[in-house]
Parts: sequence; structure tokens; C-alpha cells
Amino acid sequence: TTEWHEAVEASAGRMVIVGLDRRRASAELARVAAPAAGRDDVHGRVPSAVIAPSGAAAAIVQALGAGVGG
Repeated sequence: TTEWHEAVEASAGRMVIVGLDRRRASAELARVAAPAAGRDDVHGRVPSAVIAPSGAAAAIVQALGAGVGG
């Protein structure tokens, strides 16, 4: 669940609530974080944004455990 319903609804599928379902979380992460997904779109909208790696992807993979990728 989330208190950010408007953000999820307005995200055009870029924000997804998956709960604790590892398979769904893994599939959604692969979909929204695919290397080519939206890259040109992001650079076109915010060419000056510089975001340092936060380690979030690694933390998600670690939280999902061995079920990731297979």
C-alpha cells in the first residue's frame, strides 16, 4: 500500500506497488529499470540532472534474495 496514490497513478507505469511478491517485484524491476527503458526520454527532459548512485538496486536485489533472475 502507499499514501502516494496520485504519484503512482500519474507515473505512466514507472511506479508500481508490488508488495512482498518476489517474482512480481523482480519482473517489475526488470521492466522499469531496463538499461534502455526511457533513457532518451529522461535525458531529453532533464539534461542537467546528475544523480549519484544510491545503491538502491543492489539493496532491492539483496532484499529479494535468491529469487532474483531465475
